[in-house]
Amino acid sequence: MDEIEVKKYVNGLLTENCFLIINKNTNHGFIVDPGMKIEDVTNDIKNKNIIIDAILLTHGHFDHSMKANELSNIYNCDIYANENEKEILENEQYNLSKKFFKPICITNVKYLKDNEEITISNINIKCILTPGHTKGGMCYMLNKYDIIFTGDTLFKNSFGRYDLYSGSLEEIKNSIINKLFVLNPNMIVYPGHGENTTILQEQKDNVIFKF
Repeated sequence: MDEIEVKKYVNGLLTENCFLIINKNTNHGFIVDPGMKIEDVTNDIKNKNIIIDAILLTHGHFDHSMKANELSNIYNCDIYANENEKEILENEQYNLSKKFFKPICITNVKYLKDNEEITISNINIKCILTPGHTKGGMCYMLNKYDIIFTGDTLFKNSFGRYDLYSGSLEEIKNSIINKLFVLNPNMIVYPGHGENTTILQEQKDNVIFKF
């Protein structure tokens, strides 16, 4: 099994997390959720001579996708997201970019299905649809490494808001309890905002059980 490194960058006014995943055996990698500020990410990529193979979006909101088009052009790589997120990615009102910053529309996307498995940078990734924050919210699980990127579905002791377009409290509860909490308890959770956690810790402490 190849050795990997996960680097986290906290960006923008909404302090969203962006992740750079590097296969240290091949020096290839991919980016999860490039939000509003990417200078630190691109500097690391340049300084380490990393070849970027893809951009993965957990959902379409601007603070997680603002720089996806730009990075896709820079590194000549594909953008991936869940098929149910197409409407949000392509609509400047639904992805909230028009309200907060310059409008964005992301159309050059390879769309994924629930439970689809892909291999990027020689790393196997299972794609788990977790609606609730948005209808196409998707978590990316690196099963061999006990790592999952949960976007705005699951946070440390919390969870994503459900009052935006296509959000649903019932769906986000179902996604967390029935799709995430059944995973390996030792799995490390890299959320879209805030500190890392584990599935076990959230099974014990997450406020989702109070709703």
